[in-house]
Amino acid sequence: MKMVVKIALAVALVAVIVLSIVVASVAWFTSSPEVGTNEVTMTAARSLTVSFDANAEHTSYRYRGSIGNRPVGDLDAPYVYDAGGFTLRINPSSGSSYGKVKVEFGTVTVQHDTVTVPNVLITDLFHIEANVCRQSNVGGYVKDPTGNYYRAYNEETDSGLTRYVKEVDPLTVASDGILMNGANPALFAQGEYSLSFTYTFLPEAAYAVWLAASAGEPGASFTNIHGYELSADGEHIGVIGYTAYVAKYHYGLTRYNEENGVYTPATEGDYVRVITGYQADNTVTKYAVTFAENESGTYYRYNGNYISQDSATDAEKAGGVLGNITGTASSSAANSDTHLYVKAGNDYLLYSRYQEVNGFPYSDPHYIGATYTFKIYCSVEEVIG
Repeated sequence: MKMVVKIALAVALVAVIVLSIVVASVAWFTSSPEVGTNEVTMTAARSLTVSFDANAEHTSYRYRGSIGNRPVGDLDAPYVYDAGGFTLRINPSSGSSYGKVKVEFGTVTVQHDTVTVPNVLITDLFHIEANVCRQSNVGGYVKDPTGNYYRAYNEETDSGLTRYVKEVDPLTVASDGILMNGANPALFAQGEYSLSFTYTFLPEAAYAVWLAASAGEPGASFTNIHGYELSADGEHIGVIGYTAYVAKYHYGLTRYNEENGVYTPATEGDYVRVITGYQADNTVTKYAVTFAENESGTYYRYNGNYISQDSATDAEKAGGVLGNITGTASSSAANSDTHLYVKAGNDYLLYSRYQEVNGFPYSDPHYIGATYTFKIYCSVEEVIG
């Protein structure tokens, strides 16, 4: 039976320093890729230690608008890109110890010209897998100099390149962020590893449909592959609500605890507030909101949202204005009806419109040049066999 060593920064025996890696913004390019690397070094004589010592460099790639609703081999098959690589050098405290690696993804900011779409869940854009290679003098793979991916070693052309052995291709990232080898956590023995991520340009749900359609499963169809793109005249609205916290892709979001239907901010809370689904515009109840500033009020007005005192964060309280609010339900799309009501938090939030898109949501040519920026959070536990 395995035992996990408890982590404490103040204890010298096993020190784990967590880090945030800012992944370079990615954009549409027609030139050859230029790949930057984030180096994560894990070294210590008797412990697992993580430190961050590299600059995130610009990354470009050859994405030209593949829609992602066709099988492999078609020009509109899902675009696949390997990026975000970094190096793990692991020296456990004993020969029977291993490192268990956890990665978490922050929300994505999509930037295009003057349009910014913040806080998009990464699963609304990409399916993600992890790739791990171990450095070895006799390894059969090398990292291609023109791109952050691994290919077979060629003795005639690759004699000067670092060689790697592929550990597992690929690993998956569990909902709690742990790198998994099949049904079990991937365990990393002493050695040097290279970790990168494969991003498939389809939302997680759409990717599952694509797999089923590609396999010819009954009822599965490529026509059911879709995502949602922010659009001023979109016919759908992103419905915001509280949902269970998932470490894999909710990193950095404000977390909440729930008690008797009231959600309050909490460092280790079990819930986050995000878009939980997209509904047709005419099926969503909208509200026209009025607000009277009053120091004894029950709502904070912050960035156009009206947030109850119970669910307001410290930042929202500090930057907001306290007052009283009334909301009037409306089934129309009148200009004055600008908010959605989040019953669980008793909040009125500005809504945004989205267009349902067949395939990758931002594949339309008018989004050429869009960038997607997010963070990856990495931490390690030492596991003793």
